[in-house]
Amino acid sequence: MHSPSAGHVYAGLPIPKVSRVQLFSSDEWERFIEEWATSFKQEYPMVRRFAGAGDMGIDVACFTQAVGFAAPWENFQCKRYDNPLRPSDIHVEIGKLIYYTWRKEYSVPRKYYFAASRDVGTTAGKLLLDPGKLKESVRQNWEKQCCAEITSKAKVPLTGELLEYFEKFDFSIFGSMSLLELIARHETTTYHAVRFGGGLPPRPICDPPPNEIATHEARYVRQLLDAYGESAGGDQRRP
Repeated sequence: MHSPSAGHVYAGLPIPKVSRVQLFSSDEWERFIEEWATSFKQEYPMVRRFAGAGDMGIDVACFTQAVGFAAPWENFQCKRYDNPLRPSDIHVEIGKLIYYTWRKEYSVPRKYYFAASRDVGTTAGKLLLDPGKLKESVRQNWEKQCCAEITSKAKVPLTGELLEYFEKFDFSIFGSMSLLELIARHETTTYHAVRFGGGLPPRPICDPPPNEIATHEARYVRQLLDAYGESAGGDQRRP
């Protein structure tokens, strides 16, 4: 329990951070993840956001060295939907990564995380924890969910050399970050107070004072009364 403060009377009760994040636009959500990634300065000395059309499946790239894709890197795929991520939401993104790395547009990331403003649903979450089942799920849904969605220039059937590349691809690189994990880490950045506000947390409701002074409090209370007496111009000290 907390007692309301003057700030609450002025501005109203604060909106929970999880609820506020879910109101972000797609662009704001990507910026939030970019800000979040800056908290890993030692791991990722360079962070870049690839926004808009033509990103080839990369949203926020975190590079372990300033040489970019030439060194190990990690990708955070930002998803801002009205629902938790479903398998159909992740299949096409995985398809993009496989297709564009097969074409050598960029190197395969060390890790690839889905970061969703409404978290990852149960079914998709289980797939991301089981590389074998994830691979089979993408394979089974490639024709329906990936073939015509990877690029607007042409269909991308899972055949020939691409299929061979798919079979050898390491699906253990895929994972997800929970919304609570993202918010907790974002709190360590300089951007957090701007996004969510600062100030002191609500003051806890205090227990009522006891009717009797405890033995260990007697000396403090005596010194307090002496200080009050000196301030009032009198001498309240004991003889």
